[in-house]
Amino acid sequence: IKVDTGMGRLGVWHRDALSFIDKINNLAFIDMEGVFTHLSSADSDTDFTNEQIAIFDTILRKLESRGVNIRLRHVANSAGLIDFKSSHYNLVRPGIIIYGLIPSFGIQVKVKPVLSLKTKIIYIKKTPKGRSISYGRSFVTKKNTMIATLPVGYGDGYPRALSNKAKVLIRGQEASIVGRVCMDQIMIDVGHIKNVKTADTVTLIGKNKENIIRAEDLAALSDTICYEIVCGIGNRIPRIYTD
Repeated sequence: IKVDTGMGRLGVWHRDALSFIDKINNLAFIDMEGVFTHLSSADSDTDFTNEQIAIFDTILRKLESRGVNIRLRHVANSAGLIDFKSSHYNLVRPGIIIYGLIPSFGIQVKVKPVLSLKTKIIYIKKTPKGRSISYGRSFVTKKNTMIATLPVGYGDGYPRALSNKAKVLIRGQEASIVGRVCMDQIMIDVGHIKNVKTADTVTLIGKNKENIIRAEDLAALSDTICYEIVCGIGNRIPRIYTD
């Protein structure tokens, strides 16, 4: 049984939960195995989270006083698991943290990301000072340089909001995205990196030698959350699974 203690998404509203559960409990052939709620702001609002937990506790106590003991009880999502021990009960529901991603920048925990997003350079050209790059001419080269093209874009889930903001990693060094992210390509400035060639591997998310780009970093630059960054990676991107 899902109880809405403040998420406002699914479940019976907590003030109606006891009467609802009583009705379910009186039905033949129905065995209630679990009761749960979902924390809406465990990564940002301690007071409201504690209020949700207190509401859930009250419901459990009242059920027990009526002789209704539901075996499985769970509340904690990733943020709740990290910061709210009182939300653990006898089950927890870790979500994005099992992928090594942090629900919010305000949460302090060491994790190891399990996902990398990589591509390869498909084209490199010498570009003189004063040359505009990509749609809208939002970037103009300030000096002679080398511009490389990568076969990934917002059609693959790489956000257009990262235009002229994000960096990628090549041979352990950072290279800036220049110009607007296109549907199927992005351009990067590699003029400062020696011996770059077509087919070189480029890391968009993940570690390359000593440098790392996290999904959380791209989320911050895009004014969104890391969930949206990784969920947005499209079906055109091949998946490679390793142990």
